[in-house]
Amino acid sequence: MKIIKVRQLAALSLVFTCSPLLAGPPLTFDDPGILDPGQWEFIAATTATSTTAGDYYQIPQLSLSLGVFENFMQIGAGYSYAEATPNDGPTARDHGNFSVGAKWRFLDNGKTQLAFAPYYSFGVTQSTAAKGIGNENDILGLPVNIAYQVSDKWRLNSEVRYVHRSLDYNNWGYGASAAYVMNERHELLFALSGSTGRQFKNASLDARLGLDAAVTDSFHVLFSIATGLKHPSSSNEMHRDIYLGFKLLR
Repeated sequence: MKIIKVRQLAALSLVFTCSPLLAGPPLTFDDPGILDPGQWEFIAATTATSTTAGDYYQIPQLSLSLGVFENFMQIGAGYSYAEATPNDGPTARDHGNFSVGAKWRFLDNGKTQLAFAPYYSFGVTQSTAAKGIGNENDILGLPVNIAYQVSDKWRLNSEVRYVHRSLDYNNWGYGASAAYVMNERHELLFALSGSTGRQFKNASLDARLGLDAAVTDSFHVLFSIATGLKHPSSSNEMHRDIYLGFKLLR
């Protein structure tokens, strides 16, 4: 029973250790935005996730992105160090998954943007995964992102993602968000995101509220809080997830 719960915690941790590293924090899926050539973006964050199987922390969660081609392509990498505290086992700490990726924006007409943002996440060892840290699958994610600028204040964004896993069943991920510009320095975000199996069974759905606060043009504070709305199994359902990050642009 102990091993089952720890592995359930590890499986849930995949939601927060793979796609978000190269995504669009404080949300858990990406947007079509591209950095300028030579511009880089560094994000250092911490996350705290509470589930029915236990608690999971990423301290830190790091990502680094670099603009390559003007208005077209950027590359990135992500890493986390994690702590898992299953309800019926000892606390464990270890290195999480390491991810690399790229993003191609092949449409930008001023109102609508469309991008393809594949990433690859390297699996952790079996012994690390058994402690509830990361996921032992090598994972290839193939997301397509679309954004639509409704007005000066409102922007809509969505993602559909196919996920290939080296050891487990493949699945689909999805998300939709709305961003509201409160003023020149603050943006409020609301998102729904989840995943489903190959035959569109065992779907999950989470809701997240976030804030992007620009302290300066090059330094942002990112915060979000999420809760699980639907999960196929009550044994590893997410109660809440808290994200706090600091973004530096150069």
